[in-house]
Amino acid sequence: MPSPLKVANSPRPLAIGLGPIDFPDYLKRSQVVTRTSANELDLSPIDRWGEPLDENFRRVLSEDLAQMLGTQNIEDYPWSRKLDINYQIVVSVQRFETNADGQSQLTARWRIRDGATGKELYASQTTASSPAGGAAAGSAPALSQDVATLSRDIASQINQLSES
Repeated sequence: MPSPLKVANSPRPLAIGLGPIDFPDYLKRSQVVTRTSANELDLSPIDRWGEPLDENFRRVLSEDLAQMLGTQNIEDYPWSRKLDINYQIVVSVQRFETNADGQSQLTARWRIRDGATGKELYASQTTASSPAGGAAAGSAPALSQDVATLSRDIASQINQLSES
């Protein structure tokens, strides 16, 4: 695990506020979703997520960021006003599914805000894709790899902001 990251000119470890994380309505369901064409989705009659997808996404993103940034100070939105947050990460998931070609797809817009003022410091979009295989069992690891790509993008930018 990396050593705890500290914000420039601050002796305390980095504290991250994660959220809100928004998902499109078509993903707010227990069924695994596959995009079969540009305008068509297939909801699996058999395959289900083990927990609500938005909660799982947030948990995995939080765990990835904690490891990549070397901090356990990651608070879920909404957090107490008493907490001293360095950066807030806001995520809007546009796409998080597999397609008929056996590829996972993640498209997420994200912003990093100053934790004290709420001022936007950085905004970007991550698009990731991984081979998922044909079955739903292969989609979860591929989608997890896509979340790891998003986590790396966010962690890299936080590292740059913390050094300045």
